[in-house]
Amino acid sequence: MVGRDRVLGFFGEFMGSVSPDLRFVIDDISGEDPSAVGVTWHLEWKGRPFPFSRGCSFYRCQPDPNQQDRIQIVYGRDCVEPTTKPASWRWYVCVCRSK
Repeated sequence: MVGRDRVLGFFGEFMGSVSPDLRFVIDDISGEDPSAVGVTWHLEWKGRPFPFSRGCSFYRCQPDPNQQDRIQIVYGRDCVEPTTKPASWRWYVCVCRSK
């Protein structure tokens, strides 16, 4: 199991350790490179999108140097949607300046 399959397995293991009301929904996943994968995702609570829970992740996999029959995730980068949007700050600055 490499790349995409290993990352899907990782998400499955993660979901087994949290509340069944919380769902980690994969919106899109790349499949071109067997050793790397990009994922866009969001969280849902009881079937509804959870606020500020969208993100994207990138993972790189390679054979485990100690066990060549196993694959390990050697690099991961997660970018999570910010809770504060830049547009809301611009609005606040404009309101403050106009007073």
